[in-house]
Amino acid sequence: MAGATGDYHTDLNAKAKACAATITSETEKFNYGFVHVKAVDDAGHDKDLQKKVTYLERVNEMLSTLLTELKTKRNPNVCDSYFIDKFNNNLCSMNTFSR
Repeated sequence: MAGATGDYHTDLNAKAKACAATITSETEKFNYGFVHVKAVDDAGHDKDLQKKVTYLERVNEMLSTLLTELKTKRNPNVCDSYFIDKFNNNLCSMNTFSR
């Protein structure tokens, strides 16, 4: 998918729009979608608190885009939407950041 780099330069809104388009496709039948965002994890490993906060905010914007796209493209094949956030390192790694 264009814009999906898997790093800090990835286009999160493009990912959200592609996910919504796939879920609401008239020709495909999907019950769920998955959007992987590596940048939040990378920021934790890089011990960059500001970058982690920035990417958490960008993920929030991406979820807003995804919800808007799902509402706009809603079709009878799509039921109610649920969002599950899963951060593999949670925020417990924050205490490793130096101030």
